[in-house]
Amino acid sequence: MAAMELVREQIGNHDLFTKWCQEWRKLNEEISDQKLDDVLSGGEGEEDVREKKLRKTSSKRSKRK
Repeated sequence: MAAMELVREQIGNHDLFTKWCQEWRKLNEEISDQKLDDVLSGGEGEEDVREKKLRKTSSKRSKRK
């Protein structure tokens, strides 16, 4: 009986893991589509975003002194 309970728990864990993987894939596709739309519409490209992040990081570093 304990073995059956363990198997049921493992199946439940697998189902939950599969669900989260599907959700992650869906979110990843949405983010990728949004980034592509931004680039195609003339919005900020990936390089622009990186430059802003670098500027924010370096300004935070200089304030710490």
